Amino acid sequence: MSNVNVVGGGIIEKIYGAKQAVVKEVFLPIDNSQEIPQYEDGVKINLIEDIEEVLDKILIEDK
Repeated sequence: MSNVNVVGGGIIEKIYGAKQAVVKEVFLPIDNSQEIPQYEDGVKINLIEDIEEVLDKILIEDK
């Protein structure tokens, strides 16, 4: 699994950067939801309230 953490720039720039890096899914703070383009093809955008939501989605539970 790879991740991209870009410092600087706005939300649109981060989504564009993710697309350029062929990242298919990003996690963004729900507080930034107003800045997210309405239609963004090729990238699944997950709005999160806290890091626990990210961990729940990316970690695989041991059985």
